[in-house]
This record gives sequence, structure tokens and C-alpha cells, in this order.
Amino acid sequence: MLKKFIIGTALLNFLFAPMLIVQAVQMPNPASFVLSFTLSGFFIMAASLLVWASRDLVARAPVVFWSAISRLVAVTTVLYAIPNGLADPSQYAFVVFDGLVSVIYILGALRVTGRSVLDFLLWRIA
Repeated sequence: MLKKFIIGTALLNFLFAPMLIVQAVQMPNPASFVLSFTLSGFFIMAASLLVWASRDLVARAPVVFWSAISRLVAVTTVLYAIPNGLADPSQYAFVVFDGLVSVIYILGALRVTGRSVLDFLLWRIA
């Protein structure tokens, strides 16, 4: 079940990347044009890594764990940005979705490997 969830969320990353590119091409903004393409590449790379990791979750669980950590950083950024007027309140949906995905990734990685959060944070993966 975790494998299917990881692949499903990775496919959403694959879908999100072209949306960023299309938006950048349709409404070119010098301040964010290159950034949009760079982020698209990141989403494609992250999705590819998640699909790859799902093929052998026990051995590649650190990829899933650290993907969750990067999502939590994004969630934290949005939570900081909204009350400071740096983001739109509509981004709360992002916080809920990515926060939930992060928790599932972390709990799944812990369950599949039998390791602790500290093991992953300290790179004790053997």
C-alpha cells in the first residue's frame, strides 16, 4: 500500500512540473521565468527518485524519508509566509496535503525498515 501511495504522489509531481512550465511560458515574468523551469526540473527529479525508491522500499527508504523532510520544509515555509503577507491563504491546501504526505512517508519509512527517526537523521541506514 505504501508503494502505491508513493508512486501516486510522485505522479502528482510529474504533473505539476509541466504546469509550472506552461505558466512560465504563457505569462513570462523575468523575476521567476528561470526559477519556474528549475523548479520543474526538481519536481521531475524528485518524482523519479520516489518511483525508483518504491521499487525496493527497505533499501531505499532514506530517499522517501528525506523527501518527507523536504516537504516539511516547504510546509514550514508556507506557514511562515502566509501570516507575514508573503503568500496567499489559498496555500493552506498545500500545507494540509504536503503535511499529510510527509507524515505518511515518515511513518511508512519507519515501519518498513524498523529504524528510528534518529537513525535516518544520522544516516545510520545499515
